[in-house]
Amino acid sequence: MRSYVGCGGLKTDSVLGRLIIFLRKISLFGTCFHIAWSLLVTAGTLFIYFNYLNVDLPVVIAYVGATAFIVAGVVIWFKYRNDKQSSSIALIYQIFYYYFPIAVSIIKLIFFDSLYSFGGMFPGLDALGLFVYYIAVIVVCVIGCVCFNVVRIIRKKRTAAGREAEESVTGRFFVGLVDVINVLIVVSVLVCAVGFGISYGVEETKKAMHRQDIAKDDEYRTQVLRELIESDVYEKAVWKGINDDGTIERSDSDISLFDEAEEELVFEAYTYMLYVETLAKDSSFKADDCQSIGVSSVTKEVLENGRDDYIAFTKRYVPERGVEKTDEGFHYDRKTQTVSVSAELYCVDIQDNSTVHCCMVVVFDTKWKVIEIRCQETPLKRYVPY
Repeated sequence: MRSYVGCGGLKTDSVLGRLIIFLRKISLFGTCFHIAWSLLVTAGTLFIYFNYLNVDLPVVIAYVGATAFIVAGVVIWFKYRNDKQSSSIALIYQIFYYYFPIAVSIIKLIFFDSLYSFGGMFPGLDALGLFVYYIAVIVVCVIGCVCFNVVRIIRKKRTAAGREAEESVTGRFFVGLVDVINVLIVVSVLVCAVGFGISYGVEETKKAMHRQDIAKDDEYRTQVLRELIESDVYEKAVWKGINDDGTIERSDSDISLFDEAEEELVFEAYTYMLYVETLAKDSSFKADDCQSIGVSSVTKEVLENGRDDYIAFTKRYVPERGVEKTDEGFHYDRKTQTVSVSAELYCVDIQDNSTVHCCMVVVFDTKWKVIEIRCQETPLKRYVPY
């Protein structure tokens, strides 16, 4: 047998009907409204901008105090909701939600300059904002208090006349409106929860993939630097056979050798950058004059392409000084099987009239051949989105 309650013949045996009845029991909309009021109005009058008070208060006091006000507000609201005829509970309700915020706001407005000291970039705006807040609290609380008492008077008259509010047309309308709002709140919370869950899952997946990419690039760095250190060309160019047999003892865990290898790459990359810079500035200097150095090699075509890129780049980004062996960066890209090295090129952006820490980049392949020399606006650093 079907059962109906409330307005409009609500079916309580349906999922929606049971949900609405449950939301009525917990007064979802009313509870949310009173939580917001307790936090933004009642607790807000005491703790808003507490960091600007002339008395230093620990942050924990504000958090604990605001939480206590929320809990107290909910308890008072439910007591009043369950016994709206009680004059004592109605008085406590009004004291908490209206009289107390009004009193605190008036006191703080009177002693505003004595209670607060504003600093920061725009102290005047902060002070004005707080001043307006207290005035707004007074206005809102006065209006709320008037509405509260008008509704109580109407309810008393209806009760005396034997008519319950929910039985009137207006009463049924407001009950139905609150039901709709309750359902919308639940739907909104569910949508936000699902959206947050999806977003969180996607972000965590991206983070995991990014960590994997970093780990793989680090493995690639270890691989290429170990191969470089153990190669004959590195032995001849850097070590030059310090042992009697022309070799040295090396350990896989000896990270200082990796640092030394990277320093050699920085030196060689910087040398090629100077080559390119000279080619761009001095027409008498030819790419054929440039020689490969150390463990790496470079071709005429790569140097000329680097010169052309430098000339095109510096039409907008004008170097304040030459490329400098500072702020060096590395990027080990396992996907392209390359190693990129950068050095700072301090420039002025003539379009934006601003200084920019640009850089020159030299890209090596795994055979330590230079395959590209270019300029770029952003530093050559590993992109870390998380």
